[in-house]
Amino acid sequence: MDNPPPIRTPLSSMQEAIPLRYRVLGLAVAIVIVVSWVNNLYVHAKSLLPHARFLSHRIEVTDAPGDSFFLYYIANIEDRRVPVSVAEASLPNLRFEPVYEYMTFRHQALYRMMGHFESLAAEPASREADPRTIRAMDVYFNDGTHARMEIGEMIVYRDKPQSEGDPLKYAGGSSSNDGSGNAVFTTDKFVTLTGLSSAYLGELGSSFQYELRGGTGQSSPSGEEAARRSLSVSYRFTIPPGSPLRLTPISMRTLLRYKDADGRDWAQPVRIEQAPYPTEAEMRRYVSEQRRDKS
Repeated sequence: MDNPPPIRTPLSSMQEAIPLRYRVLGLAVAIVIVVSWVNNLYVHAKSLLPHARFLSHRIEVTDAPGDSFFLYYIANIEDRRVPVSVAEASLPNLRFEPVYEYMTFRHQALYRMMGHFESLAAEPASREADPRTIRAMDVYFNDGTHARMEIGEMIVYRDKPQSEGDPLKYAGGSSSNDGSGNAVFTTDKFVTLTGLSSAYLGELGSSFQYELRGGTGQSSPSGEEAARRSLSVSYRFTIPPGSPLRLTPISMRTLLRYKDADGRDWAQPVRIEQAPYPTEAEMRRYVSEQRRDKS
């Protein structure tokens, strides 16, 4: 008995019609597409922060009504959980403005919110005279959750009224996006500049340079200034590319220190700030470091 002829289907006919080399080429293309898709998933995952967080700040601030500073929060761009409020129990007169998007990158968004101090109806009896150092704060999110999160370091100085008879008067100042700025004071007395101080000058090192009326802050005092002349502090941040300080928000309340003709010591506050403005490459490096520290 003869065997029946094989059943031919449209698919088998199509396979016979397509040369082997084209079928191999099609399979290779499919493999390339799958490998590319898997690689894209891997690269995308490597581009994400392990978790949202605040940048590591360096802040000096007084609890005087009106004094303010910024906090910066970094998250993956697809993460819609953002802070709506921040609080610190030891600072009852601290308030925060609503958060807003400060910078956007390919995979991350950098948010910013301003904190400021209000007047207290009554000063707490337990209020400390010494500076208070804050390294974490209570954060409340738009999804109803809250957490205690690290912010870096914030030193809060107690507000003190200006001493009577201070020889210097603040006359004005300016700052620029390139990290430079100045503050100008006037005096009608003989004074000797002795330096500029801050809790973070040592950490900044050579990344921060300043001059006191023509003399560098690292040299000897600039000497007595003639009566009725202006005195100035000029400064510049010189943070090199790749330095961790590039993503470190800095807000200092430096003190310009000087002596009067009788040898008495005086100090004038000078507000100096440097906001982070990272490039896309610096953000990728930051994400890579965060993922490495997490592993």
